[in-house]
Amino acid sequence: MIAAIFAGCDTLEFEEADKTYKGPSLVKFTSEQNTFTLEDDTEVRSIEISVLKAPEEDMTVTVSAIDSDEVTAEEGVHYTFVNGNEVTIPAGELFGSLDLEINTNELSCDTRLALELDHPNLASYNTTTNVRFVILTPFDASAFPGTYNVVYPWWAGNSDPYEAELSVGEGDNEFVFQGFMDEDITVSIVPDENQSDYTVTLPDQVAWFSTQYDSDVYAVGSTEAIYDFCELSFSMDIEHYIPGLGSFGSNTATLTKQN
Repeated sequence: MIAAIFAGCDTLEFEEADKTYKGPSLVKFTSEQNTFTLEDDTEVRSIEISVLKAPEEDMTVTVSAIDSDEVTAEEGVHYTFVNGNEVTIPAGELFGSLDLEINTNELSCDTRLALELDHPNLASYNTTTNVRFVILTPFDASAFPGTYNVVYPWWAGNSDPYEAELSVGEGDNEFVFQGFMDEDITVSIVPDENQSDYTVTLPDQVAWFSTQYDSDVYAVGSTEAIYDFCELSFSMDIEHYIPGLGSFGSNTATLTKQN
């Protein structure tokens, strides 16, 4: 008996006894997102291309760069195709790789590339991939403190920026804002394992006093934020609430470090 799984426009046919895929050799990028954290002046990185079933003959796929407003990487400046823009998946194999030589010295803090596949037997998904080149930024607590412009209309009553000072706190990855709200506000800034993204969180803490309710009002980051090293900025939704009484709602604050 044959079982069928539908994925987009593809019908993936499996032999029920052994769950072996019996359909055509459809090709795709293994991942729709690739992030490369780079440190050396020049590095070679690979983007994997795969098929749903090993082809009976060598299968050659063409890869092309997509031109869009979000793409900032330029071939010949930021990257080159090491072996050209064609990838061959050998007969009997499931994977091939596109090798890129990346010129780290030419990268901005966050350079992006988009690629697409061209072949008669494309899968209905992962036919494009977004590639992000990130320069390794080892954690340095001294990089974050300074004066920040804060845009927080809910708190300030208008969209005019005001200033807050960020200093290093007592705990690991801990920093303290003065002038952000009535009380000092503690945030944590933690790098991911590749030191390519830094997540900002704002834990529950007293932020101001409500004379109307005669009670401390707490603030908590209702979303995590990514610290943008290009703009030296982050945006975060922050909820204000009184424990046991209710919430004032969640509103967005944007904080940008002054150069």
